[in-house]
Amino acid sequence: MKAHIEFCGIPGSGKSRVIAAWRRAQGGAPAGVLGRREAMLRCLRRRNDGRLKNAMKRLPPCVWERFMGTDYAAGALRRFLAGHTGLAALVTAAVAERDLSARDADIVLGACFCTFTEYALAAAYLRDTELLAADEGFAHRAFTLFGYVDEPVPDAAIRRYAELIPAPDALVWVRTPPDLCEARMAARPAEPFRYPIQLAALNPAARTARLARGAACLEVAVAVLEARGVDVRRVDNSGAPEDAVRAAGGPPVRRRSAS
Repeated sequence: MKAHIEFCGIPGSGKSRVIAAWRRAQGGAPAGVLGRREAMLRCLRRRNDGRLKNAMKRLPPCVWERFMGTDYAAGALRRFLAGHTGLAALVTAAVAERDLSARDADIVLGACFCTFTEYALAAAYLRDTELLAADEGFAHRAFTLFGYVDEPVPDAAIRRYAELIPAPDALVWVRTPPDLCEARMAARPAEPFRYPIQLAALNPAARTARLARGAACLEVAVAVLEARGVDVRRVDNSGAPEDAVRAAGGPPVRRRSAS
């Protein structure tokens, strides 16, 4: 896997703004610092899909991405699943064992398998001079998988997940108090973008409690990754965004092989 840094945090923590500001701050870095979508578009353009499809990819992504985007990348997904059977089994079992609606189960599984595919594409097509800065990677999927449940998830299940995922070179954990996250989401524009799945129907107190449980899930996963040797950077984003960007530090300096 090429060098990559992940940003994780509960909904409303501000990780998207932090990563955008962090990427701008790295503008003078020698390596290309790519966001998740930008990295995927580069990978898909570099993938050899035949003369006609390769020619189509010279057009704007809105023309071709729907037909040749990450949903089309079955080969990359198969390669990832073949090398990470334990992780795939854990993810599917975690969803099957939960009391999720069919829609929510599709959303959770879709997010996880999209992360699998993006990782496989980045491993295959990104260059050594490029750095992937992912706003939602494997660490964040610990919240996607375990953070929306009514009952606390056993720490052992979260630890097992964190032991099986590919480790990033560095992980920025954007930590923001759950009540502030809830207030930020409440101030967003209209639905359906105000709250993630399974949060919109809750009252503010229940949403804050659910976010607190999600933060606890991330605490467990991040501790495992840190024990695995990942460069973990804890960032307080309850104040000025500039302070959070400074705390996030620079690009990772040590390359890590897939694990």
